[in-house]
Amino acid sequence: MKKPIFFFLLLITFSVFLIPYFSSAQISIKGTAPSFAGKEIRLYTYKDYITKIKILIESSLISPEGKFSFNLPEYAIPSTFTGIFKIENFAGSMYIEPNSEYEISMAKPDSGNFPEDRINYIEINILHPQNELNYYTKNFIEK
Repeated sequence: MKKPIFFFLLLITFSVFLIPYFSSAQISIKGTAPSFAGKEIRLYTYKDYITKIKILIESSLISPEGKFSFNLPEYAIPSTFTGIFKIENFAGSMYIEPNSEYEISMAKPDSGNFPEDRINYIEINILHPQNELNYYTKNFIEK
């Protein structure tokens, strides 16, 4: 009689603690970067904001059509973070919130010399969602 109760309690315990790790909640980032077709795009974040040491979260290959995507499980990134997208010697950043879906576009600037020995900034255009943290931050800075 004690064995079924023990296994039942064990099953409930594992269910309570493991279900959040296997849930479908995630961060989805879909984007286009036609200027960088065929290149690798890497998503980093900072280990901390004092040393600004970067940690690689994930990398993806940009398709010949210029499309890429990242699907991050929410338990891997439990809070809002600064995402740094890097392609060769170009980089741009944005805030990424848990349990969110983003659609972004990135383009290499049209003019200018881009030294290969340093990181050159590229703008990230957030196509969806429109009213989120990056939108409010940009409007605050511009005012």
